[in-house]
Amino acid sequence: MSTSQSEFATVRSIYSDFVEYQNLDKEDGAEPVDGTIYAIDTNVLLNLYKYSRKNADEMIGALTKMSNVLFVPHQTLHEFWSRLEDVRKGDHHGEAAGKVGAASAEVKRTVETWLSRTGLSRATVDAASNIQDSLKEMLNATARLQDIINETQQESAKGSSGIIDALENILRGRVGPTPDPETRQQLLEVFRRRVADGIPPGNRDAELKNGKTDKAAGDFLIWRQCLDEARRRKEKEGRAFDLTLITNDLKDDWVRDKSGPRPLAHRLLLREYAEQVGGVFRIATFLNLLDTASDHFGATVSEEARAQVQEVNRTDVAGWTADSASVYLKILWNGYKDQLAVLLASYCVARDEAPPLTMDEARKISGRDHMAGFARPFKTVLTTDRFLAADEAEITIPMLSREFDEELNDYVYKLQGDPISALGEAIASDADFEAKLIDISQQIETIREGR
Repeated sequence: MSTSQSEFATVRSIYSDFVEYQNLDKEDGAEPVDGTIYAIDTNVLLNLYKYSRKNADEMIGALTKMSNVLFVPHQTLHEFWSRLEDVRKGDHHGEAAGKVGAASAEVKRTVETWLSRTGLSRATVDAASNIQDSLKEMLNATARLQDIINETQQESAKGSSGIIDALENILRGRVGPTPDPETRQQLLEVFRRRVADGIPPGNRDAELKNGKTDKAAGDFLIWRQCLDEARRRKEKEGRAFDLTLITNDLKDDWVRDKSGPRPLAHRLLLREYAEQVGGVFRIATFLNLLDTASDHFGATVSEEARAQVQEVNRTDVAGWTADSASVYLKILWNGYKDQLAVLLASYCVARDEAPPLTMDEARKISGRDHMAGFARPFKTVLTTDRFLAADEAEITIPMLSREFDEELNDYVYKLQGDPISALGEAIASDADFEAKLIDISQQIETIREGR
């Protein structure tokens, strides 16, 4: 090598040790078809059950066009199967039924208050009678609407079975390997060290879950499995691939900027991928992926389907916040201690991915012999002035509900509306809630050990 060539080979730039600031993820890769791995996060698969069947078919068609470049980490499928049954029931159906019922009840209260204050119910019997008849008609219409929503939910659950078959065809041969127990334990130890050092992804989840790192490691396991796949492809084909993670969960430990048309990855992840693989790491939403499928893979996606993706993403983001969850807990603390205990117990088992809280366990946790009407305050809290002032998302579904679990053949208490992260943050910010949670967690452990 000549002197000039040697000097050129060692020339350093401002990005030599700081590749993460080169912002390479702002642009599409040069080889979106042959040089990029598209890794699928759990929420992308689960959201297929939240679209109309027509739109879901279009999206499945787009995924089919891209099947050769897709990759699904093992952790993605672990989370998918564990959450599928709840998603299949259709939270949006329950939310619609709840909002219809709440709106009807509010109209009834408003009219009856107006009648009482104006004295119309005493002064004009005929007018008052007509109003009461109209209210009855409204309540009957509300009941019919709720029946239609419930029937639609049942039909939707039946029709969604084809999605699994389609995913099996698309993803066969593109699923990451099962980590053996020893490797998993080693990875969890690595994750604990990363959490201590503030290295993403997943470190914020661990903070929200009070140090339960084993349960908070999902994002990190997805990341490591993606890195393993990228390294495997590089070794097999002799070149570095770019990696694009497709997710709608744009948390701060994944992204540095989500204000533009496409999110930008956390800089530490850009650096880690460049060092480990040699390519560029990017993050994209499912809507971004549909654009890629249309632009480079010949897929056809209608504006109606795109609009529904945006709507589902919007409603997934809107919901429980740390502030609203904190107010909810404080209202229960001040007036419904038994319900608070059962709510915290249900949070414990949901957070730890354990079986749901049974009716018998709820009796023992609450100290009650009878549970008639026990769940009513979970709905009542939503109508208090204090909660309404903190409820930016206009939540109408109570945080906890009782339902029959066919697998357990028993009634169980389950969280609704995916409040786990918000609850974790609310509990972590209040010493009284933290102490209560520790006590409840110990009670559950004692109850289940004594079975």
